Amino acid sequence: MNNKIKSEVIDFIIEEIGVGRNEVLLDSDLLKDFGIDGDDGYEFIMKFNKKFNLKVPFIADSYFNPEYFTIKAIFKKNKPLKVIDLIKAVESSQQYPS
Repeated sequence: MNNKIKSEVIDFIIEEIGVGRNEVLLDSDLLKDFGIDGDDGYEFIMKFNKKFNLKVPFIADSYFNPEYFTIKAIFKKNKPLKVIDLIKAVESSQQYPS
């Protein structure tokens, strides 16, 4: 794991969601551990994709519920999105420059 990328991703998380460095673990889940969901989740993903210029960006719908209530949302099972997933995405994206 690239320590520079790891540090940059963790710094981004700290800045965006306002948690302490000691709260951000590699297996921390954005939804379950930090409560990021709905519009906050979508905004986080959009900023993350832009900041790290991901070649294959994350699709927020896979990880977060919509802000508004729908019947579909009741039965939807979100994929976990962990800190380690974000780090791996950045590492992977940087291996294939445009």
